[in-house]
Amino acid sequence: MTSQQQQQQQQQHPFTASYSSTTPLHDDGSGSTAQEKLRALLEDYRVANYQQTIPTRFVKKIVQAADVNGDGFVESEEIAQFLENIGAGDKLTMEELAQVREEVQLKDPVPVDDLKDYLTKIFAKKKE
Repeated sequence: MTSQQQQQQQQQHPFTASYSSTTPLHDDGSGSTAQEKLRALLEDYRVANYQQTIPTRFVKKIVQAADVNGDGFVESEEIAQFLENIGAGDKLTMEELAQVREEVQLKDPVPVDDLKDYLTKIFAKKKE
């Protein structure tokens, strides 16, 4: 697929581009390996497809995309489907998603505002 075709696909179907990891995983004490893995997956996707978008705007877009039914809550299954849509469905297990939720005390389903806050924090940690 040419870069022009990829751009057209991205414009027509946001959050369906392919994922490939370029960010090394590490546990630097700022969270579990599962949390770091989730952050790395999302950061790689942002850099590959939304490089010109600021992280806070990107967070808003991914939370909107993950809240498939628009009820203001994001269930684990919706997060898993979102990861599948971006080509990272096999990179993070449901157990790892549950581990992240438990570690940061997010409910299932998680209110979209709480998910935005969490994702904004993990992107901020990357810059520290």
